[in-house]
Amino acid sequence: MADNPNILLHLMQEEWNHARHLESQRSTMTNFIIIIAAGIQGFLAQKGFKVESLPLALVLFIIGVYGAIFSWKLEVIRMYHVDLALELRKRLSVLCPDSQFEKISEEVGGRYRNRFLLWPGIPLWLLWVVLHSIFATLGLLYTGIILF
Repeated sequence: MADNPNILLHLMQEEWNHARHLESQRSTMTNFIIIIAAGIQGFLAQKGFKVESLPLALVLFIIGVYGAIFSWKLEVIRMYHVDLALELRKRLSVLCPDSQFEKISEEVGGRYRNRFLLWPGIPLWLLWVVLHSIFATLGLLYTGIILF
């Protein structure tokens, strides 16, 4: 059976929607963690690094680790959907060669990479993981200050 371009287009759009949804989930979770981390750090700054503050420092560590793992796992799932969408796009380009979409995409991608990438090769998800790892590190640092 020959592939129907409309079906492939619909499937590709669905995969992109899944990928966008996962990115939105990561952003929402990170916002929650940033708010909680800021509150904990504000409390620690105001009350001082006393033994009573130890649970908060541990919570900061735990949410930092959780956020890093959550961000990494969402990226793995997101990349599955992106890869599937790209494969569907390739198949669609084969069925509709007059669109020249692949050629246009490569040209624009090349211009984009040359003009706008500050740190090529550093994926965005890694920056999210680093942010959460900073919270985890601060939690450990605060725990060490409180205990010693």
